[in-house]
Amino acid sequence: MESQPEKNATFQAIQNFNNSQSPDFKSIYSNNASVVASFFDLVLTFGEVLGLDGNTLNVEQRVRVVMAISHAKLLALLLRQQIASYEARFGEITLPTEVFPPQLASFMPEIAKAEEGKKGNEG
Repeated sequence: MESQPEKNATFQAIQNFNNSQSPDFKSIYSNNASVVASFFDLVLTFGEVLGLDGNTLNVEQRVRVVMAISHAKLLALLLRQQIASYEARFGEITLPTEVFPPQLASFMPEIAKAEEGKKGNEG
């Protein structure tokens, strides 16, 4: 079994990746995503919002990606890095409070403040 320093040295020695697309590779547009986690895996389902029918948001699910939870954590770090680079170049990405899921408010300070303000106005 390789020790951790040997694994890191091996990964650091990789300078290039040879990516190739399988014959059934497809690219999709997604403006909707859902995430479900289990002990071992993370399931990402991507779709496209087709429209609003009364109080019902119609989403056509297009593709599901299942990955190991450890790989999902690495993906989250890579996404964070890419978003930080984008914002450094083009400015902060703002998210309107009305489209941000309330269960994630604690992850976004400005959303959390807006939610607290709403609660204070209700009482």
